[in-house]
Amino acid sequence: MRRLKQSGIASFTICGLLGAVAGIVYAASSAIVVKDIAGKSLTFFSETNARSKTVVFIFVLPDCPICNSYVPELKRIRRAFPEIEFYRVYADPDTTRAEARQHSNEYDFGFPGLVDPAQRLVRKSGATRTPEAAVFSPDGKLLYRGRIDDRYVDFGKKRDHPRERDLEAALRSILENQPARWPDAPPIGCYIPTKEKSGL
Repeated sequence: MRRLKQSGIASFTICGLLGAVAGIVYAASSAIVVKDIAGKSLTFFSETNARSKTVVFIFVLPDCPICNSYVPELKRIRRAFPEIEFYRVYADPDTTRAEARQHSNEYDFGFPGLVDPAQRLVRKSGATRTPEAAVFSPDGKLLYRGRIDDRYVDFGKKRDHPRERDLEAALRSILENQPARWPDAPPIGCYIPTKEKSGL
């Protein structure tokens, strides 16, 4: 009886250790490390580096005119939500930090820029076009992905004022602990090149 009890304790201990190790491995594998346009490394979605804030990624391409036209609106949204972290992500794997810095100097978004040469943030978010927003909870759950608003009807065709401010509405819902409504229509913008298409 004592041997069975000891065996059970040993098995429980081993299972606990294996579970802890698995948790560490999962945390490491789910973490995404990217660099900002200055070369500083930032870690997202790591349990050992948990962020207390909701995070918004805005995927951009330097030569996308629709992206660049949204700079004033994105700055306004950023100012409206100081409790949320905003980052713009240069989604083309071929965009260098120097190119990203040049674009940042020309277009002041008002929040930090990241380069994503391995497109890990692109894949994590499921983004396909720019500008496209992805909102994550501090523990890495995707809460919203979609357009910023419905200002653009098609390429070269836009409204003077949007009827639906999708990203802003989603952020307000999230802060109220309510599910965000995802747009039915995809964003109007430039397609994000994949690693395969870029030759990597």
